[in-house]
Amino acid sequence: MKHTCDLCNSKQAYLLNEENWFKIGLANNQQKEYSALLTEVSELFPGASIYASFSSKGEICLSSDDLPEKITVDKVLTKITGNGLASYQLKPALFTIAPMVQAELFKVMVKFVLDNSKNKTEAAKVYSGFQLIIQGDYTADLTETVQLSITKIALIQQNLTVIYLGQIATSNNLV
Repeated sequence: MKHTCDLCNSKQAYLLNEENWFKIGLANNQQKEYSALLTEVSELFPGASIYASFSSKGEICLSSDDLPEKITVDKVLTKITGNGLASYQLKPALFTIAPMVQAELFKVMVKFVLDNSKNKTEAAKVYSGFQLIIQGDYTADLTETVQLSITKIALIQQNLTVIYLGQIATSNNLV
């Protein structure tokens, strides 16, 4: 919940459920686009307990740190950032991130911008502040005596940043 409030600079977040999501959206001046956004996020993060917060500028912030089901990481990244998993991989690749992973946290801010192109008047989603932390057991041999062991990977929208959390071991000793 704190992630959602921080992202939207808000003091209140709501745990969305089948009974309250529509009322919360209406109370915060969100309607058609909000409903489609929640459907999309629910499909990307199945079974997740999703928190929503609303900024004074009309943005919607969504987050969850309760993600019981594995996600298709490439689908999530492509939908939200416009860049697939390959854009986030180290070059040269030390290891491969599995197509289905257990996520620990996601957060994102969404703003709807009116698109008047091609004689259509509809709101386009603009994502920002995206962060996805995935769990894993990834190892890579950096040299014959140095091994990199990674337990969490943070994929961050801005500048396609990747943060690896783990340890480096050399000849069975931690460095």
